[in-house]
Amino acid sequence: MSHLRDYDGLVYAQNWQLLRGDEQLDAARDA
Repeated sequence: MSHLRDYDGLVYAQNWQLLRGDEQLDAARDA
């Protein structure tokens, strides 16, 4: 089952990067 946990971690990392990207876009738009 460890591969499932690794997959969940990968998806979480990708989602986190997308959220961070949205924050950076918002900051750039406000600037």
